[in-house]
Amino acid sequence: SGTLMTDILRTPWAAWVLGLVALTGGGTVCQTVGGAEAAARADPTAAELVAALRKCPAAKGRPASPPIPKPATEETDWGPEFVARHPVLRHPDGGNSARYGRALAKRFTPGQLKAMVPQQVAGCYYSRCPKCKQGGEANWSKHWSWTEERPDELVCKHCKTVFPDDQYAQDQRRVYLNPAGEEIEIAFHKAPDGEEHFLGALLDMVKDAFCRRSLLHLGYAYHESGNENMAAAAVAILEGYAESVPHWLTYGAEGWGAPRHKRGYMSTGGPYMRNGVKHDRRDPYAWEEGRGPYSSWWFRSMPGELYRAYDLIYKSARFEGARSPDGKHSLRFWIESSIFDEHA
Repeated sequence: SGTLMTDILRTPWAAWVLGLVALTGGGTVCQTVGGAEAAARADPTAAELVAALRKCPAAKGRPASPPIPKPATEETDWGPEFVARHPVLRHPDGGNSARYGRALAKRFTPGQLKAMVPQQVAGCYYSRCPKCKQGGEANWSKHWSWTEERPDELVCKHCKTVFPDDQYAQDQRRVYLNPAGEEIEIAFHKAPDGEEHFLGALLDMVKDAFCRRSLLHLGYAYHESGNENMAAAAVAILEGYAESVPHWLTYGAEGWGAPRHKRGYMSTGGPYMRNGVKHDRRDPYAWEEGRGPYSSWWFRSMPGELYRAYDLIYKSARFEGARSPDGKHSLRFWIESSIFDEHA
């Protein structure tokens, strides 16, 4: 009946479908609405409504590769009032984070914390132990041991082998292109049976998890006490990320549901590119849709811990007068453009 159709069109489900189709272009919006109204006059069922929506023609003039926003190249002095307003995000109760942050600042120098920042994008969980072939799961802690006291070592929980190990040397090299077009050489071990073991990638993933947790702990510690030693330690980690993130590769794989051993570093070369070649296939779940290292659909966007920690320490005196390594920009602008703009 007409009443039934009206009720259907008022449901959140119908609004979602109509909105989704509307995103394909302005011309399609009118056709979608007109089609729905015509269908309503004909007293269609919900299935017929969906069928009518599916018949809407594709939008005309939609670019195959939408332009990528360009990061800012000039900084703006927002003044002391803007700085004093921080933190501006809604931060949940940190619980014991502040206590953990104080302990971290006592155990490690800012330089030691900075040295633990990963050199490449995290996420390559799936390398197995070269000796016993265990592992290869997202739950890496089930198979590997790692401690911040020995940050460059991984220990297999099954065979107890400590890596790096000369018997399983990471002596193979492969060159990938990152989103900036840089050639990045990655080392790995290739077993006699052809299996490749990217233990350096696994190590970076573990370090990334530690550094992100540490940043939050230190951020809460500074916010609670105003102790500049906490801020200095957090800034050191952010500086490490600012140096490495612009050179990160993209993590992901080609196609929905790719097997685990096919997930890892991707060679892009730029937005909408594969290995330096631009393509015209638009896939809403494709890893190459953005220009940052976290553009893979199944991974994560920019780790929120970095945003939150930066917000918590934003008004630290550690930033006052501090400059980027080349001296061209303020430390805040360098961190923001090197880390956060890279994930836009």
